[in-house]
Amino acid sequence: MGYLRARGIPLPDAEDLAQETFLRILEHLPRYSEQGRFSGWVVTIARGILVDRIRQQKREQNLWQELDRDPVLPTTTKVGGSDIDGFIASLAPADRLLLELRIFQEWSFQEIAEHLEEREGTVRVRFHRLLHRLRNRLVAAESDNA
Repeated sequence: MGYLRARGIPLPDAEDLAQETFLRILEHLPRYSEQGRFSGWVVTIARGILVDRIRQQKREQNLWQELDRDPVLPTTTKVGGSDIDGFIASLAPADRLLLELRIFQEWSFQEIAEHLEEREGTVRVRFHRLLHRLRNRLVAAESDNA
């Protein structure tokens, strides 16, 4: 946990990450080779988990920023990341790829269209339909929480 706290991670988050690190250590302990120092191996695992968490937060932040740009979406929606993760997991592979390229990889519509070998207008329409489906899901989740 010292490694995580030294990187400025708040205590509650550092505790979560440390717990995740120890679970991963237990899971992968049979693979540990005694060639290196055990503490170095533990820090490597903790660093990987920290990087994964930062990437996940950036993805969620990018998704919310994109949703904020959509004038049709409600501005007061408060839904946890697990709802968004569930929505993304439920998408068809082509839609998931579109969302990944636009939100998480921050590609332009033109770049996506070239990559998918589709017209830019088609890509824009598909993307905005995805946003509307997400909006409907968020609105439904918000009304369930109310």
